[in-house]
Amino acid sequence: MQARKISKPVISSDVMGNRNVEIRAVGAWVQPEMTMSSEGVIAAQEAEARMRRLHLEKEERLRKFKDDVKARVRIMETVRRQQELAKSYQATEQECKVLKQSAFSENLMPRKDSCTHRRNHALVANSQKYVPQQAEELKYNDKGFKDHSKQVHTFTSQARGRLVSKQIVGDSFSSDYNQEDSWKIHISQNVPSKMSDEKDVIIIPNGEEEDDDDIEECPPEDNMAFTRAKTVQFDLESNEVHVPPSRVRKKQAWNSQPRRTNKVPNIYSGVREEEERKQLKLQQATYRRLFMDIEREQVKENIRRKDHKKKIEILKKEKEALRRQEEDHSHELLEPRDPLTGESSMESLQREIEEHQYIREVMRENKYKIQKVKEMERFLEALKHQLKDKMDKKGVELAPLCCCGTSVWDTNPETCANNCVFYRNPKGYARALQSLLVSSEIS
Repeated sequence: MQARKISKPVISSDVMGNRNVEIRAVGAWVQPEMTMSSEGVIAAQEAEARMRRLHLEKEERLRKFKDDVKARVRIMETVRRQQELAKSYQATEQECKVLKQSAFSENLMPRKDSCTHRRNHALVANSQKYVPQQAEELKYNDKGFKDHSKQVHTFTSQARGRLVSKQIVGDSFSSDYNQEDSWKIHISQNVPSKMSDEKDVIIIPNGEEEDDDDIEECPPEDNMAFTRAKTVQFDLESNEVHVPPSRVRKKQAWNSQPRRTNKVPNIYSGVREEEERKQLKLQQATYRRLFMDIEREQVKENIRRKDHKKKIEILKKEKEALRRQEEDHSHELLEPRDPLTGESSMESLQREIEEHQYIREVMRENKYKIQKVKEMERFLEALKHQLKDKMDKKGVELAPLCCCGTSVWDTNPETCANNCVFYRNPKGYARALQSLLVSSEIS
């Protein structure tokens, strides 16, 4: 039999003699400690967050305000530019009118004949070719042109009214309109129609021609309805008669209340806006080019005006110098001159007076300088005598003030060397003597 193996106990029975067997840890549990923040720290954090939020709100408001100001300034600048462009356009138009009405415009090169005004007052299509300039057509005044333009507008409005009255409705368009908006033609009896207003209709035979002056225009509101609808539909009942194809003319008998019509959707709005935008851009470019040409001419005119002013100033100076020269020459011829000096009697007298005045001024200055020198000499002699008496009483021998003399009394500003501090400096020599005298009195 195999012997049974006896394992060692984990904990020794002998507590004091042997140590326990080492048991290593497999893992560890770590739990952070709960930090208890004080009320002051929490309040400070909340205040900091609130201040940060307020700061961000202020920055956002400031940014929004800046954007609004920039937008307003941009709008104002755009309006100002448009106003300036309109003013420049008006000024350009005025200048063009003046240029066309001026006398020298007739002698210019032949232009494109786009005028529809002729002697017989007939409607003539615009000519797109260059024609030679005709002197007879340029002699018509503005009154005839205005009358002709008025006549053209009258014919145009009459033609539009006729086209509106003669439009035909197709079967495909009949479903787009309600029966309440249809127009009905009745007999002379006043039968109420489905519309909100009534119309009196006058039938004109085919053979008769209506006068252009008898055509009455529709009110603007109904004219808008005509242009929007573009179609006319007639709904005849059983008691109505068949109307032959003829020209129909309506009398103006509209009610005060506006008629309700179904609006046809406008499918050309985007196209029209694009065309208007292109036309506006082209017009602005034309105006800008015209205005730039005008500004260039103005700059050139200013330069020419400045050059002209400079030339005028130069001519004035030359003429003035020539005038003075001639005036002096005439004075020389009129007044007798000394053959030696070349002076007149007045000039010689004036020169003598000036010389005498100059001599008197020089003598006065010399006399003043001599008096100052004598006063300074007397002052220095008095200082020397006073200082010498005091030094003799005290029995003190003074050292020389400079190297030009053996003693203080031998120093003289007039005889000192030219590199000496007292050379021609009597004021400095007097200050030195005064300082010696004061020091002797103190001692």
